[in-house]
Amino acid sequence: MALSQFINRATSVVWDIRRGAARQHLGVVLIYEVNAQGEITRNPLAFGNYTIIGLYLLPSQNVEADGRAQALLVDIRNGYTYGFASAVAEDAPSTLSTWINDREAKADIAEEAKTAAVLELIPEVEIMAMDLGQQLATMRSRPSHEAISDDLAAEKSTF
Repeated sequence: MALSQFINRATSVVWDIRRGAARQHLGVVLIYEVNAQGEITRNPLAFGNYTIIGLYLLPSQNVEADGRAQALLVDIRNGYTYGFASAVAEDAPSTLSTWINDREAKADIAEEAKTAAVLELIPEVEIMAMDLGQQLATMRSRPSHEAISDDLAAEKSTF
């Protein structure tokens, strides 16, 4: 899939989510994605795969998975992105499997990795929400003309 097709598809998905959330009269929505990548490697017991008994009994496959999760807080009305959070499962799950059951083991480990990634994402989203709350409180405490002049000064210093 070309990059432009991927971007168009992602934009379409976010648009559909915003439209559905607007029908529910929501102000913002947290969009998240979770994925896992599994890998199967042979270990020294793989020589047993050449026998019928070894295929079913010897744990000749190492199965590992990495999980990742991302979250995006989006304004429904204008599509503004308020924040982004991401997490990676720190302790990647792994197991041993027989050659016959390696695909099933890979799927199971991938699910564990996804769960671990979501558990890592939760505190990141909480931090993002607290930061947004502090920014909002700061903006509300300043008179609007000071906030605008400070924001313009910050933009000029960036360029």
